[in-house]
Amino acid sequence: ARLGYVILHLPEFAGNPWAAVNPFAGESVGIAGLNVYAGLLLAMVSAWIWCRVKGLDVLDTFDLFAPAFALGLGLTRIGCFLNGCCFGTPCDLPWAVAFPFGSIPYAFFGATPLHPAQLYSSVYGFVLFGLLHLLLTRRAFAGQVAAVLLMVEAGARFAIEFVRYYETTMHAPLGFWNPTYNHLVALGLFVTGAAIYLSRRRNRDQSPPEGE
Repeated sequence: ARLGYVILHLPEFAGNPWAAVNPFAGESVGIAGLNVYAGLLLAMVSAWIWCRVKGLDVLDTFDLFAPAFALGLGLTRIGCFLNGCCFGTPCDLPWAVAFPFGSIPYAFFGATPLHPAQLYSSVYGFVLFGLLHLLLTRRAFAGQVAAVLLMVEAGARFAIEFVRYYETTMHAPLGFWNPTYNHLVALGLFVTGAAIYLSRRRNRDQSPPEGE
């Protein structure tokens, strides 16, 4: 997670490379210096290797951990809100939030009301936790819960990216579109989840009934 942040914010670490390994180095190098998708991707690869070494079914194991990831998302985004990181863009909605003097959002927008993007993520994290917990008790095939996690989380994150503030360096101009890098990762996660879901369901439908 830290490495992902550093790669996307290299100018912040010019002349102070030691700060790259210290996520608490202060505002000059990014007080919110972690990237959740970078951490998630490495965690998935590491978990896959661990399951193979231990002889465990990868998708079955991912299913068991999927609800916990969603719960963690709901909890940690509350921390983001209290810390003032991962904030949204200006808006005039009734639930818009004006952050206080001295906070990170205030340094960018002053007392302008902003989308509480962190709480949007927190809400869908808790909702997703309930959905996945219920699905885990009724899943039709191994990998179903993990696939739903990837698709729903990616879809929700893709939508929230439109109301979350990012520096211009966090955008990947494609000519016809100016997405954030997280937009692109979310698309990749959705496609991965959909592929897992469809392939595993197809394998289940093609499997002969027990006893045949």
